[in-house]
Amino acid sequence: MNQIEIWFSILQRQVLRDGCFADVKELEHRLKTFVRYYNRFEAKPFRWRFRGEFRAPTVRPDKLMALAA
Repeated sequence: MNQIEIWFSILQRQVLRDGCFADVKELEHRLKTFVRYYNRFEAKPFRWRFRGEFRAPTVRPDKLMALAA
């Protein structure tokens, strides 16, 4: 998942999920207000962590030969 997807997830949870908007102008106003608020008070770098394990890929010998051909 890249950083913009994380940010859109935050936007969706805090503005759009339970939102009820009378028209497009109200939606636009709420989005711009949220962006200003987020940038001023909550914005910080996302901290990336990988907690899994790297494993060597397993390829069957017959598939390996087919790939080499």
